[in-house]
Amino acid sequence: MLDNSDIALVAALQRAPRAGFATLAGILDAAPSTISRRYARLVEERLLHVTISVPWSALRTGHPSALLLSCRPGTSSAVASQLARLDGMQAVFLMAGSADVHAILHPTGEITTTLLEDVPAIEGVERTRTGLILGTASRAGDWMLPDVLTPDQEERLRAAVPALVDPPAALRPIERRLLGALVQDGRLSIQEAAQHLGVTRTTASRLISSLVDSGFARPRVDIEPSLLGHPLGLFVSLTSHPAHAEATLTRLAEHPAVRFSALVTGDATILAHVALRDERAAREFLTSDIGSFEGVQSVSTSTLLRTVRRNWHDVDAHGRLGPSSQSV
Repeated sequence: MLDNSDIALVAALQRAPRAGFATLAGILDAAPSTISRRYARLVEERLLHVTISVPWSALRTGHPSALLLSCRPGTSSAVASQLARLDGMQAVFLMAGSADVHAILHPTGEITTTLLEDVPAIEGVERTRTGLILGTASRAGDWMLPDVLTPDQEERLRAAVPALVDPPAALRPIERRLLGALVQDGRLSIQEAAQHLGVTRTTASRLISSLVDSGFARPRVDIEPSLLGHPLGLFVSLTSHPAHAEATLTRLAEHPAVRFSALVTGDATILAHVALRDERAAREFLTSDIGSFEGVQSVSTSTLLRTVRRNWHDVDAHGRLGPSSQSV
């Protein structure tokens, strides 16, 4: 569904999600109308969504957790669908390997109710393992397609990202309203923000700068990696010697295939999500890359079968995104 020009546009947006169409066109050597039309098609076909990531600590007091579920044979798909309906489920994946379903939970209420009552009550769930996410080194919204753009194009895109300003000291109601609008459209213009908030363009510009240009709210591109030529997803659980855990987490985050990596409690020390082109790349990642990490004591891998929910979007079998359910 995506040709090389579409993929180049996605790669550019990953590096500068709010860059104007004229800027993107100049960097990609295309007409602004062509870039605008391609972007509109990807959005209309629900293949791409530009949104924002907001620090969870600024919105909630609970900490996110990673869930690994083992299911009765033949029930995994139904379990994943029901799991995605629970409040606070940011991501849900069907897997083959050490677990059948993997999920990321950002609790909106009492987490004990979700973990001890709601999840076990789902028909087909046989075993649940939960790890508290102690910190992330790489997040899916930061993952960028490698080897698509030239070094000159990447440099020009970096220059298109505004310089950092001071973030807000505390969120006011008007800033929360703007965050809610940016979740739905991370490329919201100053004029659109002014109309949405009922303020002047100057005020809207200042508010966007405070939230986005400060890095408090980070624009990100949501799109299934399989649409971009990275169809092989791996979920990797690492057990590392405590003395080497932080160094291992840092090295993982630097790998271009790693979309998400986090230090967690439980049986594993580190969880990572990896997007790869093929089995050869997977073999190199597991042997040459992870195999060179000092302190790694064990490695367990599972293969992504289907994304059910990613970053608050339901995802269908063709990679099409449903509306965002993220609350601000």
